[in-house]
Amino acid sequence: MSTQSSRSGIQPPTAFYGGKSKSHLPPNQITCTPPLPKPYNQPKAPAPPAPPPLPTYYSSTSKSPFKPSSPSALRHANPYSSTTSTSFPRAVTPTLDSSVDESLVSHHDFSISSASSSSPLILAGEGHHHYNQETDLSSSAESLESLTIGREVIEEERDKLLEELEIERALHAKTKEEHTMALVEVSSELRDLAIKQVMEAVAQHSTDLDERERAIQEKYDKRLKEQGKTSQERQRELSKQLNSLRDAEKALNQRLHEEKFVTMKHMKQSIKLTVQLERSNHDNALLRERLSMCEADLESREEQFYDPMYS
Repeated sequence: MSTQSSRSGIQPPTAFYGGKSKSHLPPNQITCTPPLPKPYNQPKAPAPPAPPPLPTYYSSTSKSPFKPSSPSALRHANPYSSTTSTSFPRAVTPTLDSSVDESLVSHHDFSISSASSSSPLILAGEGHHHYNQETDLSSSAESLESLTIGREVIEEERDKLLEELEIERALHAKTKEEHTMALVEVSSELRDLAIKQVMEAVAQHSTDLDERERAIQEKYDKRLKEQGKTSQERQRELSKQLNSLRDAEKALNQRLHEEKFVTMKHMKQSIKLTVQLERSNHDNALLRERLSMCEADLESREEQFYDPMYS
């Protein structure tokens, strides 16, 4: 048994040893391990899921949640937590904001006793025995009583934590009021100082802008003077380029006129050639017709020449 179970006054269930502790068995039976009943003679179940998160409390004066910082105080009187012995049947762990569901506890405990009462327990030298139903009932009652005790301890811890929380909230409200008064006293001085700093920054920024504007104006005036000197030279160069472009345009127009004349001449020649080609095609067609007629006449004459009727 663990230390917490011994503090809570919880004793291990003795139903599996015929109503007696294993240390009270005869010496010839202590070394013999009795077979487990049917529900416990199965492969190990997977590890239980993670415990639920700690409950949240709300005070009557404030709606800010409060959670206990450490679950050790809540587990102190809970005989079914992960730190207690595993010889107890696993029951529903009570929470701070809900009462114990006795139907689940009784169903869990009595399901074990009912399932195990139908299985024989074999002990060396004593033969077959059945579970004592009264011992199972007393074990279930002890489990329910331990759950009730754990719930009472948890409720006491909750009340104590809520009282401490109310005290801390009162101190916090008092400190907040003191800080507010101090800030009201200092706010006027800080406001004047902030206004002064802002005005100085604005004046300095205006001076910087004026200096930058003056420098930019001087720079662009200088560039305009330099561009004015070079603009006349650039204009002369552009006029020369324009004259050369006009001369080139005249030459291109003259050449275009000549090429147009040559193109018209070629077009007239192509028209003449096209007419001649059409005439030659027509003549060729007539010649083909005459040729086909001559071939037909020649074939008919050959047939008459070789036909004995005409011989």
